[in-house]
Amino acid sequence: MLDVTTTNSPFPFKIRGGTDFILVEQTFIDNRVHKAGILATIELKKVEDHHRFQAISETVAADFMVNYDINVIGVLTNLNKVWQIFWLGEGKKINMITLSHRKKALDIIGNMVSMKRVAGLTVQHTKVRDYVVVTSDDINDDIAPMEVP
Repeated sequence: MLDVTTTNSPFPFKIRGGTDFILVEQTFIDNRVHKAGILATIELKKVEDHHRFQAISETVAADFMVNYDINVIGVLTNLNKVWQIFWLGEGKKINMITLSHRKKALDIIGNMVSMKRVAGLTVQHTKVRDYVVVTSDDINDDIAPMEVP
């Protein structure tokens, strides 16, 4: 699960929360750096309109955590007949498709996270950090914090 609490956020607001499941590339699991390899955030809900903001926020937050060459998608589903898939497109646009067939949704999710072409759907990803200007005077801003025992 992704648990996000940001204190040094590039956003002008704080983000706090979590997602139900994350899909992570195996290499990152093996190396115990799960957040760097998030492929998808998955939110399980009785899907209602207000849940979209939560799912999109989780996708954006995860996009900041992953390696630059990974494009995160978000999934909001009731695991039955509602499958909403989100991704960050060009021009700061959040794209979404809604599907009602579980097998088709899982096939599309699999293709999107493996960067395969999805038939009949143009999927062009962008990174949120390309649109956010981080203003920090701290020269060590790109260095991960260390805990001293």
